[in-house]
Amino acid sequence: MSIEDATGTDTTQFNVERTPPSIEDVMNTERNQVQRELDAWDLEAFVAKLGQRIAVVQQQPRRQRHTKTPQPPRPAPSRPTPSRPGRGNGPSILRPPVHSEWELQRLCEDAVTVPEVRALLERFLIDFDPCGARVFACLLYLADRADHALFWWRFASGAEDGLAAYCMALHSSAVGEKRQLSTWTRYIRDLAFDPARHWPQPKKNSTITSDTRRLSNCVQTNVRAASIPDSSSPAIMLPTADLPRELVSL
Repeated sequence: MSIEDATGTDTTQFNVERTPPSIEDVMNTERNQVQRELDAWDLEAFVAKLGQRIAVVQQQPRRQRHTKTPQPPRPAPSRPTPSRPGRGNGPSILRPPVHSEWELQRLCEDAVTVPEVRALLERFLIDFDPCGARVFACLLYLADRADHALFWWRFASGAEDGLAAYCMALHSSAVGEKRQLSTWTRYIRDLAFDPARHWPQPKKNSTITSDTRRLSNCVQTNVRAASIPDSSSPAIMLPTADLPRELVSL
């Protein structure tokens, strides 16, 4: 298209299409942005702020602790004992909720009586090993601390621990969370988890879960609360260094 400018000269305008940025350009832009944020990070100011927060918390009065009354052993189910998951009519997570609760109880009991339970818990204490996190979550569940067990099952599931994800699916089925159940079911299938092949193999003649009250007392005594920095969520439970030894001595 030709137009005439103020001097009477014809000029021609061309529509030039811009080339979209390449993936390398986008990544370079993101890298430069991250580098600018890192350069602006003030470590000394962060440490000072953290110290102020710790000082405020320490000045607050401690809440009176209440010892939880141990619950009596759960009665044995009167219904016929079902077969283990994965054997028979498909995945157990598709069965009725009451069956899922019973199965989750059995799964936790078997998970904490495997021969390597002490080694798993010790690895969890050292570097938050996901398999150890799953075992610790099962211990919390057996000690009637399902709220904290869910945190560590999710943690282990994020590290692609299929057995932890299966625990989450069973719990979702037991409490009737259909949307959560659907999500966890898809996830365990993506992980190629098979209950028949991946079910924990407990140690024969193990006495860890023979007395539910003793197990609960052991766990309650050997856990501690810890807060997540810069988070409004409730405190999480962590094992003490004595838990692996105390557990296997039951």
